[in-house]
Amino acid sequence: MTAPAPKPKQDLNPIIDDFAAWLRDRDDHRPEREDIATLADAWSRDSGPGYYACSPHRIEHTVILIGDGYIKKYAEAILDLLPQWAEWCIERTGLAGELAERARRAAANNRWDGSDSMDLRRTE
Repeated sequence: MTAPAPKPKQDLNPIIDDFAAWLRDRDDHRPEREDIATLADAWSRDSGPGYYACSPHRIEHTVILIGDGYIKKYAEAILDLLPQWAEWCIERTGLAGELAERARRAAANNRWDGSDSMDLRRTE
């Protein structure tokens, strides 16, 4: 029995370009493309319609990946984009009501201190 072939990696360039254009149109914000690319990659390595799904759990997972994977200065630059990223995903999916608000709160309070528990970071 052989292992299944790995799924081809999603081309994130259209997603990166769309988010960058959304930021420019929204408030003329122009972050480093590399920061957007890192966030897009950490957000999900899976392609498909669920890519834009936004939840506190997904935000927490992304914060851990970035917080653990990059030096603090670089991680902070990436995580500074997270509230806008969450809002962009909310718009893409049409998420509304309490679910959208929970995602917004999680994205707004998105730092991780490296402890075993994320409870200090959560606002929910």
